[in-house]
Amino acid sequence: MVLLLFSGTITNCFWLKAQSAVSGCGTHATTADVHFLDEHVNSNYLNTAQRMAVGIIEIPIQINIVCPGSTASTCFSETEVNNALNTLNTYFANVPMHFYECADRNYIYNVEGIIYESNESEFTLCSNYDVSGAINIYFVNRIFEDNAIAYTSYTPIDGADRIIVATHQPSGDLVLYPNLNLAHEMAHFFGVYHTNGPGLPGSTDELVNGSNCATAGDKVCDTPADPADIAFMITNSTAENCQYPNPFMAYCCDANGDTYTPLDNNIMFPNYCIYGSFNAFTDEQYSRILQGYYGYRSYLSDAGDLVMRDNWYDVGQERNYLANDLLGWQDIWVSPDLWNCVNDPNCTIHEDPEYKASGNPNYLRVRITNRGCNPTPAGGLLNLYWTRARTGELWLNHWHSFTSNQTAEGYPLGHMITSSV
Repeated sequence: MVLLLFSGTITNCFWLKAQSAVSGCGTHATTADVHFLDEHVNSNYLNTAQRMAVGIIEIPIQINIVCPGSTASTCFSETEVNNALNTLNTYFANVPMHFYECADRNYIYNVEGIIYESNESEFTLCSNYDVSGAINIYFVNRIFEDNAIAYTSYTPIDGADRIIVATHQPSGDLVLYPNLNLAHEMAHFFGVYHTNGPGLPGSTDELVNGSNCATAGDKVCDTPADPADIAFMITNSTAENCQYPNPFMAYCCDANGDTYTPLDNNIMFPNYCIYGSFNAFTDEQYSRILQGYYGYRSYLSDAGDLVMRDNWYDVGQERNYLANDLLGWQDIWVSPDLWNCVNDPNCTIHEDPEYKASGNPNYLRVRITNRGCNPTPAGGLLNLYWTRARTGELWLNHWHSFTSNQTAEGYPLGHMITSSV
């Protein structure tokens, strides 16, 4: 058994300025994200014919619709959800990917929204509905704090496989084109940066002449260098005048003094016109999505997945990326799926262990849940480990009978208890 824990920083994407024709995306990759993607995403370009030759990749998703009230009338409508999914599949057919719902949609009532970048809030909302081996998409009414209307994680090191899309701005204004927001977030999920790169919008290290396009900016060469500066966008509140870049201004300049000529419609632009004018991927962005899947997201499948939660923040993601982080093991002693029974082996709540002079045992109960889309194969093994109660336990150093994990007399301070089908 590999002990699991959910924690970490969630990379975010959100649109700003509710009353403006333009909203902004605050997504930025952490240094760890950038290093991870550099190591796991092959930068070799695959053209359309090469990508199509691999065949359509089926990706399971679990859709969860979060409603602020107690009736379906308060929820993101089925029509809008279907539109978002159809739009997603239309775009990603060029990868080629197809997203399918692996189980019925969950409706979660009387929840006004989610707090952006709050592990506790996200855990409270998502922990009972997440499906392992699938992308968990939550359509929520609002995301509180920082004017967020959508976010996801660039890499598995950031946390669970989730995309969260809001139907309203924090102010209460309706979000337009949430279908495009979902497609934008899905590209982030597979490692595509904004057009300016992993940093904050307003600057880029990519040169206009394209000489460093594979290693700078968004690391995609068919998106021209673009600092994505909101100052170069016309923000009048009509579709005709919502333009980027401003055709009446010189968009200047890179490190060589060359004038930028960025795309005016790329869906990965970090500022977003509410009229949906940013609505296109490039061929190399599609290639990067495919390389991201093969590089680090190929664990997504329609197989079953048996999990046991180490603590209340564990969402069942294999493997535990915080296994060597002391803070990653907080509250492991209150696991919802491991508990002690003093006398009754079938007790359902934890009872503090007791020493029994008679030699009778305490009983350890273990609950395993299938969080995948299909039944798991027969013949799986459950491994249980123990470690001496102390501070600072680290997997796997303190849970095995290593020489370094023994008393001076050679007695183990941790070991496997049993293994059974």
